[in-house]
Amino acid sequence: VLARKPRKIRSRVKYRGYALAFVDMRMPPGWDGLETIRRLWAADPTVQIVLCTAYSDYSWAETVTALGRSANLIILKKPFDNTEVLQLAHALTEKWQLARENSARLTLLDELVQARTRELQLAEERFTKAFSASPLPKAIIALDTMEVLEVNAALEEILRIERRLIVGLPARAAAVGFDPIQFETFLDRLTHPAPIDDYALDYERAPGLSRSLRCSSRSVTINGRPCAICVMRDVTEQLKLQQEFLQAQKMEAVGQLAAGVAHDFNNLLTVIQNYSGFVRDDATLSKDHQESLEQVHAAAERAAGLTRQLLAFSRRQITRPALLDVAGVLENFRKMLARLVPERIALEFYCAPNLPLIMADVANLEHLILNLVVNARDALPHSGRITVAASAVTLDATFVQRHPDGRPGSFVRVTVADNGTGIEPKFLARIFEPFFTTKEVGQGTGLGLSTAYGIVHQHEGWIEVASTIGCGTTFTIYFPAAKSDAPGPVGAPSVASPRVETLRGRGERILLVEDEPAVRLIVRVMATRAGYHVTEAADGPSALSAWEAAGRRFDLLLTDVIMPNGYTGIELAQRLREDFPSLKVVLTTGYSDELLKGTRTPLGDTPILLKPYDAAEFISCIRAALDAPAAPAASGISATTDR
Repeated sequence: VLARKPRKIRSRVKYRGYALAFVDMRMPPGWDGLETIRRLWAADPTVQIVLCTAYSDYSWAETVTALGRSANLIILKKPFDNTEVLQLAHALTEKWQLARENSARLTLLDELVQARTRELQLAEERFTKAFSASPLPKAIIALDTMEVLEVNAALEEILRIERRLIVGLPARAAAVGFDPIQFETFLDRLTHPAPIDDYALDYERAPGLSRSLRCSSRSVTINGRPCAICVMRDVTEQLKLQQEFLQAQKMEAVGQLAAGVAHDFNNLLTVIQNYSGFVRDDATLSKDHQESLEQVHAAAERAAGLTRQLLAFSRRQITRPALLDVAGVLENFRKMLARLVPERIALEFYCAPNLPLIMADVANLEHLILNLVVNARDALPHSGRITVAASAVTLDATFVQRHPDGRPGSFVRVTVADNGTGIEPKFLARIFEPFFTTKEVGQGTGLGLSTAYGIVHQHEGWIEVASTIGCGTTFTIYFPAAKSDAPGPVGAPSVASPRVETLRGRGERILLVEDEPAVRLIVRVMATRAGYHVTEAADGPSALSAWEAAGRRFDLLLTDVIMPNGYTGIELAQRLREDFPSLKVVLTTGYSDELLKGTRTPLGDTPILLKPYDAAEFISCIRAALDAPAAPAASGISATTDR
């Protein structure tokens, strides 16, 4: 098409579009060919132009200068033939079509690239938000340079360090506070393709800021760079709870061992005390020998006190639980505690009003407070303050998660705090172990805190300790509040003290059941000397045989609680009472009623004689049991003793 009317050509280009335009150089006044081409390209830069001219009006350089360099312009010299025009038209329209298709493809590719870019930007935004907002501490480390590329807020919080101080640094330089050997091994493992799971890292940036971490890592590619995403877990509290649980298991095992040792010692001490007493009372002995035996007897008494402390630690001692007001107990005990604390130390008491009652043994509670106050006093070599406080607390599941011995519910919390020397952290896990002490030799038995531990746990509570060197120590005890339907105060039945002449036997027959031969022998000697007839048995089956052989004619059964060969003392007593309901029973044990819980049967108010005992205690208990009126069976064993 040879364009001669510019307005018509512009209109067609705008609305219909042309692939090719043949433009003559010389045209009527107004627009020449160059101006027409400029206008055409202004409307559509892709149109192919053939500039037709018969004269050398403009050189090629002038044409390029006027129109600019373009691959869409060809100059056709006149005259030209039809074949030449057709060839140009065919070639240039094909070129225009290809250019149009390429442009469409480029446009489509550009749109795809833009869409993909938006998707990547959205994915990156989501990743960034998820990375930053994750509650788990995370870090990204570039594996080619081993530098820290990014950390999230959770990592800043757990390490107590700002992001700007570690991002961009080499990982080794940013690892201040981590155990260097552990961290170096961790970095070495990062260079291997295998994933890392729960690698242990210890962190301590400052005193008191100690964390036990577990780190997992996976390799990823970010912006073409090999990287590792490291995710950390803070297991400090978990490990602490595990250690406390293991310590509790250890204490339980030590308690069982202590109970067994105390039981065996009580048997031995029963023999030692009574034989030494027999010899000591011999009027033919010299004064020196009598004094020596007095020392033996006194040593046996001290040994018996130690075994009682071991039983307290192992929760095997006799208790007389009653509904107690902790504030009242502390107030009544206040004067005695004040005598134990020198004037240079201030002893303060704080009790919240309207404390709930607890079910506890008053003597054991006083013993517990006494041990803790004395321990606090010894931690104040010069002057200071001891504070004893009691308050009511309600514990929830969150508290229990941080305290392995804790449980939800209502409790009375008793604290004994001092501002003394404190306890070194390495000793805190062992302070409740029997015979463990940080005091100098001769300054303590190491049983005070272990006794306190046993008393608290026997009362279904628990004890915690917190200490700082140079600042002091606080012991915190939790006693469960008594239920509203708890029984009233429990005490020992009152037994009138018999006259001396009534303590002797009147020929009553006693069935003695004791598996320890030495104890059985000394008991037979004491009972026989007191005027009783004794038949011995070493265990339950032999006792049943003796019972049948004697025609079931016994006035009293004296039996150890724990025995071999299938019968406990309680089971034996129940069996014999089936034959003879009015049979009097006295139980004896080197343990306590704590061991009887699993085998408790209805025996009424059966007295319990604790080992070690001397002849006077033994005879008094036997006589009281024989003289007591027969009573119908009641539920449970009365934890009573003449000691």
